Amino acid sequence: CQLGLASHARSIWSSLRPNNDPRPLEFSELGGNEAHNLDTFIEVLWQSMGFDLEKTWEFMDSTRQYWLLLGDFTVGVRKLGFEGNAQLLFRGLDYQGIGRITRSDFAYLRLVTQRSQRRLQDDKHGCLADLVKFVQRKLGGVDKFLSTLGLADRKNKITV
Repeated sequence: CQLGLASHARSIWSSLRPNNDPRPLEFSELGGNEAHNLDTFIEVLWQSMGFDLEKTWEFMDSTRQYWLLLGDFTVGVRKLGFEGNAQLLFRGLDYQGIGRITRSDFAYLRLVTQRSQRRLQDDKHGCLADLVKFVQRKLGGVDKFLSTLGLADRKNKITV
């Protein structure tokens, strides 16, 4: 590094990853409250949309502007069931700082959270991932899936 910052970078890395630990840093190790807020949102995305970011974007961008302002974003995440700090999420996704986010900005959620990747990795053969995608994309969600199975209005338990 021409500015002589390499030794500083090594010192910072060593303080965050002692003993030459090569693992990459996770956002949760640096972000604190923002990381918790993000993880909460990711969980809502799993519950409401099966973490299908394309479908989620289409749901939130209902007017097909191809970008969302903070107000539209907040309305969208509330409709999904997110009760956390929508403004904090929005600011994190608005990397350009121009007061709006695009579909590609929103897709960045795949990269900043380990929760979605861990959840899919727990299903070693991909069956859960395939089922979630099928239910969300082809049937329109869990409620439609249960209705298709004839279980929509039943309040009793299913025994297996």
